[in-house]
Amino acid sequence: MEPVGKVPPQSLDAELAVLGGMLVDNNAIDRVVEVLSADDFYREAHRKIFRAAVDLYERREPVDLLTLTEALRSRGELADVGGAAYVSELPDRALAAANVSFYARIVHDKSTLRRVISTAAEIAAQGYEARENVGEFVDQAEQAMFRIAEKKARQSFVRVGSLIRDTYHKIEELYERKEMVTGVATGFRDLDAMTAGLQPSDLIIVAGRPSMGKCLSADAEIVLADGSVRTIEDLVRRQDGMLWTLGAGGILRTIRPSAFVDDGKKPVFRVTTRLGRSVKTTLVHPFLGVDGWKPLSDIRVGDRVAVPRRLPAFGDQPLGVARVKILAYLIGDGSLTGRCPGFTNGNPWLRLDFEGAIEEWGGLSVREHTSGGTRTPTAAVSTDLPALAAARGAFGRALRRRIRASGISARRLASAIDVSPGSLTHWCQGATSPAVSHRGLLAAALSCEPDDLGPAVPQRRHGNLLTAWLESLGLWGKSAGGKFVPDAVFRLPREELALFLNRLFACDGWICVLATGQVQIGYSTISERLARQVQHLLLRFGVIARLRRRWMRYRDTRRAAFQLDVTDGLSMRTFVTEIGIYGKEEPLRRAIERFEEASSRNRMLTEGDVCWDEIVSIEPAGIEQVYDLTVPKTHNFIANDVCVHNTSFCLNIAEHVAIENKTGVGIFSLEMSKEQLVLRLFCSQAGVDLNKLRTGFLAAKDFPKLALAAGRIEDAPIWVDDTPAISSLELRAKARRLARDREARLGLIVVDYLQLMRGSGSSDNREQEISEISRSLKALAKELNLPVIALSQLNRQVENRNPPKPRMADLRESGAIEQDADVIAFIYREEQYDPNTPRKGQADIIIAKQRNGPTGEVTLAFLDSYTRFENFTPEPEDLPDAGA
Repeated sequence: MEPVGKVPPQSLDAELAVLGGMLVDNNAIDRVVEVLSADDFYREAHRKIFRAAVDLYERREPVDLLTLTEALRSRGELADVGGAAYVSELPDRALAAANVSFYARIVHDKSTLRRVISTAAEIAAQGYEARENVGEFVDQAEQAMFRIAEKKARQSFVRVGSLIRDTYHKIEELYERKEMVTGVATGFRDLDAMTAGLQPSDLIIVAGRPSMGKCLSADAEIVLADGSVRTIEDLVRRQDGMLWTLGAGGILRTIRPSAFVDDGKKPVFRVTTRLGRSVKTTLVHPFLGVDGWKPLSDIRVGDRVAVPRRLPAFGDQPLGVARVKILAYLIGDGSLTGRCPGFTNGNPWLRLDFEGAIEEWGGLSVREHTSGGTRTPTAAVSTDLPALAAARGAFGRALRRRIRASGISARRLASAIDVSPGSLTHWCQGATSPAVSHRGLLAAALSCEPDDLGPAVPQRRHGNLLTAWLESLGLWGKSAGGKFVPDAVFRLPREELALFLNRLFACDGWICVLATGQVQIGYSTISERLARQVQHLLLRFGVIARLRRRWMRYRDTRRAAFQLDVTDGLSMRTFVTEIGIYGKEEPLRRAIERFEEASSRNRMLTEGDVCWDEIVSIEPAGIEQVYDLTVPKTHNFIANDVCVHNTSFCLNIAEHVAIENKTGVGIFSLEMSKEQLVLRLFCSQAGVDLNKLRTGFLAAKDFPKLALAAGRIEDAPIWVDDTPAISSLELRAKARRLARDREARLGLIVVDYLQLMRGSGSSDNREQEISEISRSLKALAKELNLPVIALSQLNRQVENRNPPKPRMADLRESGAIEQDADVIAFIYREEQYDPNTPRKGQADIIIAKQRNGPTGEVTLAFLDSYTRFENFTPEPEDLPDAGA
């Protein structure tokens, strides 16, 4: 969409100079494909010429006038580009092949301007349309522009030495601040003896299980950036979600996982803290303790682990003041199982507030009565029949608009949701309305949300509008023990969420100031699910509440109740000033006066956005389906309001090759950032505990080690590219350029890891895409005549064997990896599966395939604190008997 009479930004001269330069100097193609794609060219003929040239180059065929002309002819595109005469003129348009990168940048910049203009025009056109949700439109517009900026930002290799000074200063800063932060000889004697080193042209696959069994149970709940709560099983199924992670300095931020892992069924343990927070994990899943990340197997009852002290996840989907109040009152003291909804409470001010909210909603009437042998009044809610007819009419009009906009015929729509065409006609006319289940099917078939069809309308002729809404939320029919907070509440904006908690506490909460001046705030319910949800919602405001079970007398028996207590001073002050309790104004006023008289005492040990909660129990919870998430950079996320964590062997090889052999190493780090990789190099080279390095709790004796390591790393020819989701085409182009750089002295390439790469094509089959990636890496090793190490993942079937030692058939996603690789090595650490093994600190490197050598196993020592593998020296009792 372009302004009339204006020519879009373009430079045909620059496009011709690029294409001509590629023909004059084939090596220039590497530099061009890093900057341009075919879509960046303005003229369609130039796009076709570029695609044909790159295709020839990828097949390692010469790119010249003859081959390019024949390639275009075979594609049936020669006439489209102007014939052989036009192609033959291209070399004459090459101003200087050495400047082709500059010309490519001009073409790219003009393309970016065209995308900005086109996107802006689309946004403007959409803006003129009537829109109900302006906030959503603005968000979509921002995303569209951000995608252009993302495409424009290109990364390339950065020499590690250039990062040393800044990284070293960062370590010093962490030390001061004490904050959470977080063949070629391999150097391994026995491995080199078996392989004779890493051979030129070899593709070496090093594989292990992702996260080594660090998993959560399927029902672990994850809070997303929009405030909604999803189980980890749901996130893995969707393969998407923006969640919360703990970054440097203990500060929470949002991030998108780079991988979603189904890890099968495993034994899990329930971990419960003093605050009552609970999560089920495997024994090897790490938790953040005061002295760093540790697996659950190394954590004992009484240890303290990090939990969020606030989780500021607020949504942008309001329900309106009236609905928020009604929902809170009905969850607190509502009857959801009778003929109609009712609110039973002895406080006349609360009943008056409830009835006012019902009146504000409209179309409903309230009648007070007493029943069931109690004097406590109940405000029963029924529907005004004219209002019900009007609501059905509004629903019918909304449905008709949606059907017209979708272009689907009424008969096809009826068939898709399995109803008769007559029923659909009655809905459109407003004569009847669909059940809750059919509302959902309708919305899915029309590609909209159920709320886009208007408020829920009861299906029965004399149905209740409020009952229909409660049914749509899943609340209707729930007894007191089955009540819960529906999904819609978790996506409320801050003000409405505070109002919800305010009215909920008005029913089942309390605040009082004792004669001693002590303030007490609490909430009680017989629904454990509701109690945990309220505990979480308070956390969004920075209010820490302790959950405990207590027993209460009920008729002739006793039943469990779940009580929340807000005990630390900062949380109480926040609760009083930001949430409050309707109808308890006098205790609230006295509490505020009390806070003003004396400084609030904070009983929780806090740091940044986390506090340190004590483990009170670790109990076996059986065998359950488990999942894990790979989180780039921070490698942790928040599950059930607890902080949980999510390749050092190849990095150690790279260290030895670059530092000891003085041979250049190119590392494509698709998961870790270049700064994180340098931090690991520091830890490994200096022999300093990685947890101390991340948190800044270093000893004075550590700094001479770090200074010495800094000098070694700074002089090492290690080159890092941390472009995420890099394509095989871009990786090969960057590797070729690095190989031609004499300063790099390239002798080894490491790719971490293969499953995070993209193929150069557009295949919908992930297995075929992985096959194409492995073939391209093997071709790269052969072309550059140097070894390429690619990390890979294993399928989870390996966990079902005893012992779970991997085999080649376990390579994840593609059997082509096994065919293309010259060497396949697996990493197996027994202690990851058996914490009581006598082989702690040992790792087996299993050479399962070696095209030109023997297979077998090599034992290495693994120093977990330094994330470092070393040569293994057996203890005397491990040595073979001299007489044997």
